[in-house]
Amino acid sequence: MVGNKIILFRKELNMKIRIISNMYPSKKFPSYGVFVKNHITILEEGGHDVEKIVMHKKENKIKKLGAYLVFYLKIIYSNLFKKRELIYIHYASHTALPVIISLCFRPKLKVIVNLHGSDVYPEKKSQHIFQPLVKKLCQKAVKVVVPSQYFKESIKTKYDINDQKIYISPSGGVDLDIFHPYTKKAKDDICIGFVGRIDKDKGWENALRAFAKIREEFPSTHLKMTMIGSGEFDHLKLKLTKHLNIQDSVTFLPLIPQSDLPDYYNTFDVFLFPSRRQGESLGLVGLEAMACGVPVIGSDIAGIKSYVKDGKNGFLFPPGDEKSLVLCLRKFLELEKKQLAELKDYSCKTAALFDKKKVSENFLAFIDSFYMESIK
Repeated sequence: MVGNKIILFRKELNMKIRIISNMYPSKKFPSYGVFVKNHITILEEGGHDVEKIVMHKKENKIKKLGAYLVFYLKIIYSNLFKKRELIYIHYASHTALPVIISLCFRPKLKVIVNLHGSDVYPEKKSQHIFQPLVKKLCQKAVKVVVPSQYFKESIKTKYDINDQKIYISPSGGVDLDIFHPYTKKAKDDICIGFVGRIDKDKGWENALRAFAKIREEFPSTHLKMTMIGSGEFDHLKLKLTKHLNIQDSVTFLPLIPQSDLPDYYNTFDVFLFPSRRQGESLGLVGLEAMACGVPVIGSDIAGIKSYVKDGKNGFLFPPGDEKSLVLCLRKFLELEKKQLAELKDYSCKTAALFDKKKVSENFLAFIDSFYMESIK
């Protein structure tokens, strides 16, 4: 009842929010920028009037260039001629330029910037080029939203931003109504899972090599691996799998809709998160796996180490260190039933700290407080 009254109050305030993002899901790429879609849903269900200016993924370079041109013109035109109380930016590295141009003509625009991994730790040449613009936009913004304490500390130093200006919201949280443990039937295999892009520094090759090694160490154990994701290095993934002679034990699946992931997480016995990226701002897939009662073996880096507690809900290893990753897998396989049950239980408890409902409530309260301050 209280929630309905708050929603009605927001509708009466009629706060209009413009969401800008160069990443947004499509039928072909359902996981591309899915957080932005989830974020819009939170705002709309919370009673806000949301307009979105977004881009879908383009594989053709010419089409991509044309799409960016249209995207930039839409941003500038809308910011100059269509009133919105708040401009909310996702993925600042590729959206900063048109927003800064808008601010030159309309300096009183209220802008909130939501930073993601590669915004702060560039992976591509273009992202490095845009770094001065990201810094400038963050300094001009009224608030900056980040997914974790790790990222908050990173941008305070890198962009010289006041502590009070930064708000932590963990990537929309985990929907515990969808991500939860299923009742599982007895099985004779152990499945090691991986979900992520098959790109540079995501650690997919470390995962495959470690799997090949641990399979040699435990020949009598029926080990298999499911790797979900696709990317620039798909061809190298297949080549390495053949070289390691593990084709019969590894199943590859493309990126799948987020809503279908629980079905796969619940087939995993342990989840590998071997990323080597400093830009791993939180690592939501690890928390989704934990919500399904799956312990995580993850790199001791960035946002991952903020929730993977060594020996409690998984194990940590130095990024890129395959010997240590194999050691972690060995520890997992040698766990007694009671120890494994405790690991699974603590995994669920960890994920509960990131419950989408609570995260959404806190985020909407943050938006409300911002709006009330702006109309004083």
